Amino acid sequence: MKEEVETNISVDVFSVSAAMVGVCLTVIQLIQMNGTQRANTIVDDILALDSIVFMIACVSSFLALKSKRHSKRKKILENIGDGSFLLAISTMVVAITLVVYTLF
Repeated sequence: MKEEVETNISVDVFSVSAAMVGVCLTVIQLIQMNGTQRANTIVDDILALDSIVFMIACVSSFLALKSKRHSKRKKILENIGDGSFLLAISTMVVAITLVVYTLF
């Protein structure tokens, strides 16, 4: 049962991280079209870095799903995926806060 929950979390991290890479790139494009020049540079840099961190979460979760059931490598990859996902979500909150602050 515990292994099934961990696998489900890896699947969720994998799918949501992949979607969030697209969200980051879309927000960068929207900011380029509507933002101020100074805010563009800061938020664009944060979101570009954020998309890389989401990609790390996505790839590590994918590799964890492909690893053998009880391997040490699987656990390490799951931890990397979880940690990078949490870091990326936190960074996304900061970036969106900056977008809202500069636009309004």
